[in-house]
Amino acid sequence: MKKLMLYFCLGWSVLPGLSQGLELAEVLQKAEQQSPLQAQRNLWQSQKVLQLENVQTMWMPRLDLQGRLSWQSDVVTFPELGGSVSFPEIPKTQYNLSLNLNQALYDGGQSRYLRTLTEASFLTKEKELAAQLFSLKPMLTQLYFGIVLLDRQQQVVESSQEVLAANYKVVASGVKNGVVLQSELEKFERQQASLQQQWDELQGQKAALVASLKIWVGEDISVETEFALPEVAENQASQRPELALFDAQQGMARLQAESLGAQRLPKVGAFAQGGLGRPNPFNFLEVNTSPFFMAGVQFNWNIWDWKRTQRDQQNLAIQENLIEVYREQHQDQVALQVAQEEAEIETMRRLLEQDTRLIALQESILSRVNTQLQNGTVKPSDYLQEVEALTQSKLQQQIHEVRLRQSEVERAIHQGKY
Repeated sequence: MKKLMLYFCLGWSVLPGLSQGLELAEVLQKAEQQSPLQAQRNLWQSQKVLQLENVQTMWMPRLDLQGRLSWQSDVVTFPELGGSVSFPEIPKTQYNLSLNLNQALYDGGQSRYLRTLTEASFLTKEKELAAQLFSLKPMLTQLYFGIVLLDRQQQVVESSQEVLAANYKVVASGVKNGVVLQSELEKFERQQASLQQQWDELQGQKAALVASLKIWVGEDISVETEFALPEVAENQASQRPELALFDAQQGMARLQAESLGAQRLPKVGAFAQGGLGRPNPFNFLEVNTSPFFMAGVQFNWNIWDWKRTQRDQQNLAIQENLIEVYREQHQDQVALQVAQEEAEIETMRRLLEQDTRLIALQESILSRVNTQLQNGTVKPSDYLQEVEALTQSKLQQQIHEVRLRQSEVERAIHQGKY
């Protein structure tokens, strides 16, 4: 009864406008397509394009405009040597304006790793989205089977109503002829009203669940829509998205560890600088505003970082091991869920076998009591008791049958096979 209580407590929404029929697989597919989570994909793609373009610019020349104006209290002075030899007076007010260009020639593979890390980062986000969408399946499955169960219970009630309607005239005729008490006919009418009330209650609960399903699927569905009992295909390959997510996260950690090594490799680049200055920064004896220029190749290698890179790589290795722990924990949880569903399946199968025997016995009893009612040898109230007993037996059979199929589907979902 735990799952049945969930059916009546759910407050989610339903599908519009599918009046012919609906399958659970179709519901899951449409709910995934309609999920607001899907909007993240386009946004992520835009982010990915921008980040990859930024990585590409690492190989583009870098231009910087630099200027400086200063006044200083002292400058270099030269003694008077006499004769024709003299030195210019270096000004205390100085300025220069330069354009600096830097071009990477070798970056130790850093840009390549950044590009790969960007790709891996967005792949991980895709796997996270798939796992989030997959988590909707159990809730939608409970919602769908709740509707199926209510629909089947309504069919049982309708069948009981038809049985009572077929014998109502017999009881009414007995009252008219004075062989049946009026109170017996009133009990008959009370039972008919009770069945109608039960049907209306089931209809209201079904409408609420259908309304919830409509919101998730984004299409019109009516209470008249036929909800088929799902079939479970055998020998399907397991496709739990969480496992793919763990793989992506571990791959990301390994890439990050490799990229740390690339940061320690030598970097080589070309540079050039040109501008105007007073005095000339490359010849301070040229005290008037004059142009200057310099070009060359530069080299940088961080040969010692106090083992910081090594510790960062160890930290990433620990992160990879933690992800493996999460994977094992997830697999244990799935195994527990599957074991619970398999126990439920065995229980429902046994109960269905008992339901079949009970219903066969109850139908045999009702058939004899019905004949006795036709012959006037049994009270209508006794007949009503047998009709009610058969109704309850069939309702229990429907509950067990739907719960059996639901457990089979939920087991397949936990295994990643549905």
